[in-house]
Amino acid sequence: MDLITINYSAENKQLSVKPMSYSRVSNRQNALIHYSSPSRSSRRSNDDRDSPRDRSSSPELYDRRSRDKNLSGVSKKQMRRWPCMICKKDHRLATCEKYRELSTYERLEFVRRLQYCVNCLAVSHTIGLCNSVKTCIKCHKRHHSSLHHVGEFKPLEKPSEKPKATPTTAPANMFRRQVIIPTVRLALIYNGIRRIVRALINPSQPYTTISETIVRQCKLVTTKVDEKSMCTIQLGTVQNVNWILDVQALMTNVLPLRPYPQDLKVSSPFDSLLLADPDFYVSDEVHIVLAADVFPKIISDGLLNDDNGGDIVAQGSVFGWTLTGSVSV
Repeated sequence: MDLITINYSAENKQLSVKPMSYSRVSNRQNALIHYSSPSRSSRRSNDDRDSPRDRSSSPELYDRRSRDKNLSGVSKKQMRRWPCMICKKDHRLATCEKYRELSTYERLEFVRRLQYCVNCLAVSHTIGLCNSVKTCIKCHKRHHSSLHHVGEFKPLEKPSEKPKATPTTAPANMFRRQVIIPTVRLALIYNGIRRIVRALINPSQPYTTISETIVRQCKLVTTKVDEKSMCTIQLGTVQNVNWILDVQALMTNVLPLRPYPQDLKVSSPFDSLLLADPDFYVSDEVHIVLAADVFPKIISDGLLNDDNGGDIVAQGSVFGWTLTGSVSV
């Protein structure tokens, strides 16, 4: 077989065939066909000569390519608006089924909380920057029709400020008075010992309480009831050793407390009475609070008013007369 060379010129578009001598160099090679055409580099160099500058280096083309790369896979429809803030789908807020299921109050709260435009329901701006000429189809005011409900609210009106309350002199006058709390001195009986402690009468409290301090000091036996520590105590009066009252008391760490921050500057208007707490004006510790569970058992007949026109009353009890009321400083 003869060996030929085929040359093709792309510029002249001519094909030339030349015979060549054949030599058996290899059994695997029967013929050689040479095709010559301008290389890419040569074509690029020719284009460079024809073009005044490289178009790929254009800044406008570079910016467009970068923008297209960042927005690859995003449709123009998605670029024109944000997804719905309720269901995260690609539709306008007004067409969202979950938005339509909300009440008018809930829609308005949602729109304002996520800073939608109240007029056109766009998320790109607020009502102050809205250029839309559309208004509510029901009242023609600048809010969306889905936010309109006659008689419920006015979404675009600024709420009126509440008038400031004028200060009164009542609180100042109130703190210029000294309040007297009914306290008693009683005997806490344990192991044959009578310990005199101070107690407070509070019928608004449901159960009698005793301080952890006095429980530890007297080594009283406690039991757990509904995860609360309780103990059975015996109470007596200072005057009558035969009167004894069994009480179930809750142990608390709030006591001891002081009913007054400092000693009161007041004297008893009932000098002739046997007081349950002769030192009622002293800021001393209280270890027991007698509550509503024992109040009917310790209270007795008798209620005396101050003859001098004061606001203090004396109430009879098994421990003596208790004082309650207030006096001016």
